[in-house]
Amino acid sequence: MSLSKENVYYGIILFMGVSINATGAYYVLFLRDIGLSFSQIALLNTVYMIMHILIEYPSGVMADKYGRKLTFVLGITLHAVYYTGVGLSRTYVPIAVAYAIGGTGMAFISGTLMAWMVDEVTKEKGSDHIKFVFGRSPIYTGIAGALSGVIASLVVGYGLNVPFLAAGGVGFVTALLAVVLMNENYGSVQKAYNVIFISGIKQFFSNPILMMLTALSILFHFCIGIFMLTWQVVLTDQGVPNRLVGFMFVGMFLAMSAGGVIASRLFKRMDKISVLKVAALGSIVCYLSIAVFNYWWVSLICFIGIEIIMALWGAALSTWLNEYIPSEIRATLLSAYSTIFAVFYVIYQPIIGRIIDFIGKQSYFIGVAIFFICLIVILVKGGESSEESSGNSA
Repeated sequence: MSLSKENVYYGIILFMGVSINATGAYYVLFLRDIGLSFSQIALLNTVYMIMHILIEYPSGVMADKYGRKLTFVLGITLHAVYYTGVGLSRTYVPIAVAYAIGGTGMAFISGTLMAWMVDEVTKEKGSDHIKFVFGRSPIYTGIAGALSGVIASLVVGYGLNVPFLAAGGVGFVTALLAVVLMNENYGSVQKAYNVIFISGIKQFFSNPILMMLTALSILFHFCIGIFMLTWQVVLTDQGVPNRLVGFMFVGMFLAMSAGGVIASRLFKRMDKISVLKVAALGSIVCYLSIAVFNYWWVSLICFIGIEIIMALWGAALSTWLNEYIPSEIRATLLSAYSTIFAVFYVIYQPIIGRIIDFIGKQSYFIGVAIFFICLIVILVKGGESSEESSGNSA
């Protein structure tokens, strides 16, 4: 009995998630242990992101032209080489080369697996089922994150580099599973590479819905940035012992899984835009509560809520995004979306840090809550535009 393409997708993101998250708690500790400065570590992350941005869009075109399975397998293999290279290195230059390979690998991965899944599941179960796959995906992503934390904790006793080697090993296993379980699918096979490259850019920037969804994603993650930067600091400042933060980190991933369960249930009762509105309203409540109540248990509940909200938002936005992307250039346009997002990510990360330093965490939390009210207005207007666009295309 063969596995459904939906279950193959879940299995791949589970193994890939374990690989990608296994080093999260220890990578700075390892790099510091071998003598790297914080500025050198920051430069490594910059190298990774630059390679990701440069290769992202061309790799999406490659996936549509030459095969999404091929591109994904190449990407996850390169990412496994990156982890293995870092784990085996003790000097800066080899590690920098490994980071460049890792950024390239992530560019090949990004958007490619999603494009493969959307087209395969659409053929297998119909386009209306896609939203449920996006809804359930955080369940497996969250489980993967929790598993990776456990695995890393078990192997780190053998050396701070061992989580990197474990991540590389799981990455190679993921590539093997993809080779065995995924079938190949394509986009515009007949068109020349340069034709797909140029037409993808034109289609993306001429589609107002895609531009609006890209802007929504950037604004949402600009708001979420304070959560990513400060949740550990907020909890420890409010009295949570450092030794418990690791357990809470695992709990955050499990909250993401819960978000996947909730998303799949909500999709049975409401449309994608309503789910986004629920996520925005929940964000307002969470951020205001963190700003007003200086209790660790209130903050913890709200941080768990934000993880759930991130799962809801990601599932609904991905569903909406793929409705406006044609199959023949799906990987290309998803990569265009990812490229723009990655550029803004590099820009706004230091901006968020400067704002927090200037006005403080509490004021920023309140500002984010107010900003989410603006997002709800955009969602209302965007929903109207989307309905008009669908009506015109019909």
